[in-house]
Order: sequence, then C-alpha cells, then structure tokens
Amino acid sequence: MEATIPAGWDQDSHTLYLHPSGVRIERRVYRNKESWILVPVDLDQAVLEFTPNSDGLGLAFAAFAGGDAGPKAAASGKETPARMAARRDEKLEDASDAEERSKEDEEDED
Repeated sequence: MEATIPAGWDQDSHTLYLHPSGVRIERRVYRNKESWILVPVDLDQAVLEFTPNSDGLGLAFAAFAGGDAGPKAAASGKETPARMAARRDEKLEDASDAEERSKEDEEDED
C-alpha cells in the first residue's frame, strides 16, 4: 500500500520526497538502521525517524504537517544550545579582537 503524497510535496524518487520549504523525507540507512527520515531545514532541529514502510512515510508527512520540521524553532525566538554556543564564540572572538586593537594602539603611541 502506497502512502498518499500531500499537496505541496514533490516525489523525486521512490525514496525521496521534497517540500518547497527545503524539508525532505527520505528512506535510507540512518544510524545503522533503515528508516524514513524527516530532515528539517534548520540544522538545530533533530532528524525524525519513522519505520521503513508506507505507514512510516505517512507518519513522516503527518509530523511535518504538525509542525515538527518547519522553521518554527527560528521563528519562536528561543535560543537553541548551538546558537547560544555560537554567540559565546562570537563574543570571545570580538573580545580578543578588541584586545589586539588596544595593543596595536599602544605600540603605535610608543
């Protein structure tokens, strides 16, 4: 039994479905097991796994429809751990740049 493809999805092959938002559902080996995987656009969101049959494909489409892989994380305003770490790295980099500039300014004054 083949799962019904919801409106807005394009079937690239029998193992790959693409959405215009950039989200994809594909059947492949992921973490040493075959499954349908729902791959979100936002790399901070987790990949969701479903059984490698038509039921799993239907559940993957349903999960997307429920908002489990859309751009909601970025729009919600919540900081993800990866984004917080990136901001800390930027602040450290900016601080070291400021120190270098002040050292250069001191050397120029001498």
